[in-house]
Amino acid sequence: MKQVSPRRLSGCFMGKAQFDPEIAEAFRERWTMPRRRKLRMVIEEPMRQGDFRKDIDPELATDTLYAPIYCRLQIGSGPLSESFVNSLLDQARKGLGP
Repeated sequence: MKQVSPRRLSGCFMGKAQFDPEIAEAFRERWTMPRRRKLRMVIEEPMRQGDFRKDIDPELATDTLYAPIYCRLQIGSGPLSESFVNSLLDQARKGLGP
């Protein structure tokens, strides 16, 4: 049996979730929300240490970081490479900094 990549699998679930509320809820609870909680912790720690501004909304910052990733995943506008993610984080860090 051919193995399906996590990128392809998550794209399939996102597509199916548009038409099936049960799949949407399962995808959100088992895939999306655990990753959002983890990223929120990554954002809140530099806020506490003074490396990020104190007035940042962690939920909005999470959306800001995840949106380009999910956009690439959905429409295939470019690779989801380590280079892309590093560039995204560098750019966001500059905007989130004090």
